Amino acid sequence: SLCLRAVAPADGEPVCGAGAVPAVSNYDPPTFTARLEPADPLDADTLYTIYLERSLSGAESGDLPAVVRSSFRTAP
Repeated sequence: SLCLRAVAPADGEPVCGAGAVPAVSNYDPPTFTARLEPADPLDADTLYTIYLERSLSGAESGDLPAVVRSSFRTAP
């Protein structure tokens, strides 16, 4: 799955479990675009991390070999 967090998960905690920002995700195969839309506005001046769990799979390559993450900070 694809999720967004403001706080890193604790050891052993599911990446996209409790603590994830409520959001809707979708994928557009023709453009290879994944989109994550938070249910509510994000907090200002906060570091967020997007996680792509290993369970995400592609038609040709199977599951991801590891969790993929990317971070960004919202404007103050």
